[in-house]
Amino acid sequence: MEVKHLAGCYLVDYIYAETEVIDPNYTHDSRVYDANRFIVKELIKIVDESNSHVRRQHFMQADSHAGSTTFMIRHHGEIWHKNPSYRYKYLGRFDENDRCSIETIDNSKPIWVKEILSLDEGPRYQCLSQWKENQTLFFMVTYE
Repeated sequence: MEVKHLAGCYLVDYIYAETEVIDPNYTHDSRVYDANRFIVKELIKIVDESNSHVRRQHFMQADSHAGSTTFMIRHHGEIWHKNPSYRYKYLGRFDENDRCSIETIDNSKPIWVKEILSLDEGPRYQCLSQWKENQTLFFMVTYE
């Protein structure tokens, strides 16, 4: 995956192929999805914000090289929680179920929990982050 930053928008280059079959009941798909057939952009929209959180929705848009939009799909969402008292920490998969524990957070210093959502809006993972400023850019630094 190649990522380029151009004028406030991130352009991401994707090529996907199935490499290994894990489930013996699954038939391997030999097709290769090459995003170079399109100009693919990941668009990020702020859908809700307050003093305690920011919610962003990611979209993938594929344009033809002639400039017309071929398709746009909803991608994952994310919520940044400001100074929460706890977060969910992923422990692993046991008995075919994902397990998490509740971890208390020392929020005596400004801290954010970045929660990435699956396509069904369920939690995917969380990590601790902090805002950093680099003159004209604000970005999150993730600790884990």
